[in-house]
Amino acid sequence: FYVLLGIILAAISAISIRFFHWQSEVWHHRVKMWLPLETAITGALVGIVGVYFPQILGSSEAFMHDVLTGHFEGTILFLLFLCVLKLVITEISQGGGFVGGVFAPTLFMGIAFGSAYGQVLNRLVTGFEMGNPQAYGIAGMAGLLAGIVRAPITAILLVFELTSDYRLILPIMLTSVVCT
Repeated sequence: FYVLLGIILAAISAISIRFFHWQSEVWHHRVKMWLPLETAITGALVGIVGVYFPQILGSSEAFMHDVLTGHFEGTILFLLFLCVLKLVITEISQGGGFVGGVFAPTLFMGIAFGSAYGQVLNRLVTGFEMGNPQAYGIAGMAGLLAGIVRAPITAILLVFELTSDYRLILPIMLTSVVCT
């Protein structure tokens, strides 16, 4: 099931990279606006969305901690929605002139998607324990980072360093390599 997760994350990685390039094209070549105004409009959009969905703001450490510890009370669809929303807002922010990277947003999206994937597996396959959704969240975090940044060894080592759990090293490696 970690192989399937890696394949799905590969598609998400490709979509994310293409969306980033498209947003860059839109903001830098099609939108002809004074840069401070462009940044202000982008900031207002991010702020409005952040009022309703504060989970996507900043590095989202509290949200990721809640998901990984099992304290997140949302639904599978809400996790997937937050994953897509974080992608869109991150790319709009970067395209609109904000300074930032893809590391923390990628970890956020990987945890959200991987956890949702683990929950779906546990609901679809009854009678068997398909694994902890948090383990799929951690593998998703490494896999998506490897796919978007195109550095599987770096992703594996970074996520392993964050978790320090030897039981997860093989799922992290498998998901990351398949995704890349």
